[in-house]
Amino acid sequence: MKINQFIALLSERAPQDLISALIEYHIIFSSIGGMTNQNYLVTVDNSQYVLRIPNKINSLLINRSYEEYNSKIASDIGVNVDTLYFNSKTGIKLTEYLHGSRVLRKADILNDLVVREISKTFLNLHNADCKFINRFNVLSEFNYYISLLKDKNRLLKYHSSIGELINFLFKLNDRYFSHENKISPCHNDLVLENILLKKERIFLIDWEYSGMNNPIFDIAAFLLEAELDTEESCYFLEHYYGDVFPIYKEDILNKIRSYQFSQDLLWFVWTLIKEEHNEYFGDYAKCRLERSIRIMREIKL
Repeated sequence: MKINQFIALLSERAPQDLISALIEYHIIFSSIGGMTNQNYLVTVDNSQYVLRIPNKINSLLINRSYEEYNSKIASDIGVNVDTLYFNSKTGIKLTEYLHGSRVLRKADILNDLVVREISKTFLNLHNADCKFINRFNVLSEFNYYISLLKDKNRLLKYHSSIGELINFLFKLNDRYFSHENKISPCHNDLVLENILLKKERIFLIDWEYSGMNNPIFDIAAFLLEAELDTEESCYFLEHYYGDVFPIYKEDILNKIRSYQFSQDLLWFVWTLIKEEHNEYFGDYAKCRLERSIRIMREIKL
């Protein structure tokens, strides 16, 4: 089967029918994981590609038209892999497979050359002379996720600090999030699994939550998901911000912690929605919530 024939097949089949189609047409494939979707490495006409098959609940959580538009811009900027097929109605996507690439590891972030490349990639995105089609605001997303919860009592009863956490999110919104003086194209989901290292070049993948946002949101997510301590975080921030970091260090670090708190709380509710639709990730929700409580205690308002 040629690649154009395979793309035609993708356009004809619903997500739930694709695995049987791969088997029917003797397409070699293997699972490569994913939390939001099912991702597969497929071999077509002796070339490899990454096929995304979305889970059903994602149609509520993700606007595929936004993702398609933004990921195209990200590719034009040079920070995303090339997309061969994208169906905004079904969420099915086929992208190139980066041979010789791998997921970024924490140890990489302590390598000076890699840190420079990560900073360069983030800055290329955040300083790009273009706009994503949508705005990503953490409080708006949080309120939307709350609206999707079928059992809101489960949220309220999950932990004795839930009310305090929600009130604190609104305080942070009044202090920081609603007064953002710079919004830029942002990825908004910079877990290490979404950052690929090929030799010394960095690619960002999976633009489902992308939108115009404060770049600090991206930086906060990256540092949080990489589990960097304060010293390691400052090492990266010195590369990203340059000479201005020592001047505004305390303010930058406090804003980063504020966004990290909001991210943990947001993805905690995201996980509850997933669980209501029979998608489970172990103690992911519990860990997110417990860390949000710890971060809340650290933040100075």
